[in-house]
Amino acid sequence: MTWLEAMAKIGCGKTPTQVRMTVKQILDLAGRSEFDGSNYPGKKWFQLFKKRHPNLKLARPGKLEICRAMCSKQKLETFFNQLEEICQRRGIKSASQIFNCDESGFSLQHKSNGNVLVSREMRHAYKLTNSSKDQITCLACICKYHLMSSHL
Repeated sequence: MTWLEAMAKIGCGKTPTQVRMTVKQILDLAGRSEFDGSNYPGKKWFQLFKKRHPNLKLARPGKLEICRAMCSKQKLETFFNQLEEICQRRGIKSASQIFNCDESGFSLQHKSNGNVLVSREMRHAYKLTNSSKDQITCLACICKYHLMSSHL
């Protein structure tokens, strides 16, 4: 996995300008003189860079709160073990007794200001963000069992 792929995977994908600036910093630290002495590659260099690395693509990142990014397999297993324990304790034996309620917030903040490089295999690109309260909230509640039985 390349540095760019690893950064995108953790929600810190790099824009084309950031990639070009990183190249400049590497060349400056190495004491090399490239790109007419400025060490700053142009847009054409970036286009050729993308061609040399077909495993990378540009994608517009969606926002992902840090607390959601920190979810792990162990946390999910703990959740479902606790859910099973609660169902047993409360005598819930049927899926028709279980309702799912989910809250979704739609941010009123402006969109991301640019695309970032990610692995071609990544379905979604994310950018870590703070959890701002400037949003519209939707609360949905549904029982999957009742939905399925109404279509039978």
